[in-house]
Amino acid sequence: MANKLKDEYVLLYDGYCPTCNWAVNFILDKDKTEKTMKFAALQSEFAELIMKSNSDLRNVDSVIIFGKKSGRLWIKSDAFLVAMKYLGGNYKYFGIFKIIPRFIRDLFYDLYAKNRYRFTGKYDVCMIPDKQTIDRTIEFKN
Repeated sequence: MANKLKDEYVLLYDGYCPTCNWAVNFILDKDKTEKTMKFAALQSEFAELIMKSNSDLRNVDSVIIFGKKSGRLWIKSDAFLVAMKYLGGNYKYFGIFKIIPRFIRDLFYDLYAKNRYRFTGKYDVCMIPDKQTIDRTIEFKN
């Protein structure tokens, strides 16, 4: 019996966005079992390579999940749903929102993302991660 490919995720996020940084910290805090998701700010060289490799990402400026083994990309509301499924437990029930067509989910996602700096402000620099975050961050050297 062949083993199912277990993907390894990298969450690309806006390092200047308080909401995005909160989401990274939320995942780190709630990730009690897998602890395999990595993180990279969209401002990093790693994220820049991913963004340049796919023209669909040209105008995406918030959250993207990249599957390192599968090469798949999830953006906007799909990235949120993948992150919730990754966390498991009760968070997997967010998957019910998949019954809503993506263009409708993304409409609401885009509305928030477009105004996120107005709602939460904007950091002047990317946040400096703590030790737990450093261990799971791509391209951060201590």
